Amino acid sequence: MSRLGAALELADARRAGFLNIGQAARRSGVSAKMIRHYESQGLVKPARRTEAGYRIYDASDVHTLQFVRRARGLGFSMREIERLLAILPPAEAAGKAWADFGEVIVCEDEAEMVREADRIASEHVQVMTRDPDYFLANMRNYGSLFLGARTNVAYGDKVIGTNHTLPTKKAARYTGGLWVGKFLKTCTYQKVLTDEASALIGEYCSRLCILEGFSAHAEQANVRVRRYGGRNVPYAQAAE
Repeated sequence: MSRLGAALELADARRAGFLNIGQAARRSGVSAKMIRHYESQGLVKPARRTEAGYRIYDASDVHTLQFVRRARGLGFSMREIERLLAILPPAEAAGKAWADFGEVIVCEDEAEMVREADRIASEHVQVMTRDPDYFLANMRNYGSLFLGARTNVAYGDKVIGTNHTLPTKKAARYTGGLWVGKFLKTCTYQKVLTDEASALIGEYCSRLCILEGFSAHAEQANVRVRRYGGRNVPYAQAAE
């Protein structure tokens, strides 16, 4: 392909929203040299190329590069994880867990991080961000949060609590960790105070019971609709 043809092809890619390596470098904060290095090491997927061989990148590629840059700034990399897995005493089990279940999810912003974390609903969630309290205020599905660099999962499991019995397998979507309330007996009571209230509740209850096929339950409601509401409801039918 001629130089003119290659230039036209690259211009078409830009119009389609793609970036060349220099533009991707400026947007991500990672130099073009380091981008090529990351690709060679498998830290990011190889770039797509034009027919003339020019690298082109889209927004998701830029997000990945930004993640890798931030990760290195925090002091870890994919290679560092591999190094740690090689020297940890339970290396075999930890390595198997990372290989089978480990993943890196690149998010656009903190709001997307919250959505992803709530979707996963982990039992332990370590938050290492500029504003960890944002996640405390906005996350809903988790067993326990460990907020900031001074805190960690081991502290919570072994020393500061609240406990190490936390919901697994996404159960954090509907329940929390073990606490003293799990061992308390709870008793409830109901008391309807007026004739009008009993008749009104009875009408709703009667209809719901018939819809669900509970005619005897419906009659409990109908009796009170008749007595307190003065209505002649047919036996075992809904109080319309």
